[in-house]
Amino acid sequence: MLALTFLTSILFFICSVMCTSLFQDLYARGLTSQDYFSKMDKTGYTLFRIMTLDNWSSVTKEVMAVYAWAWIPLVSFIMLSSFGIIEIAIAV
Repeated sequence: MLALTFLTSILFFICSVMCTSLFQDLYARGLTSQDYFSKMDKTGYTLFRIMTLDNWSSVTKEVMAVYAWAWIPLVSFIMLSSFGIIEIAIAV
């Protein structure tokens, strides 16, 4: 269980860095309604919302309006993190 928690945390950090570097200027340019990815803490909060599947489609749609390829990292994150969370729940 500890190993799965560690791997999920590493995945979360790597995806936070990646999404911050890819999408950090969207709100500053006025392309999204909320500031999702400008700093690591906001990206972490957004990815936590996406990981728990809370309103993930609206975030993805807003980002995909600018970058059509944005579904690749976001949906990959959803699939990998959901698998990790399910495995942790099964282990408990």
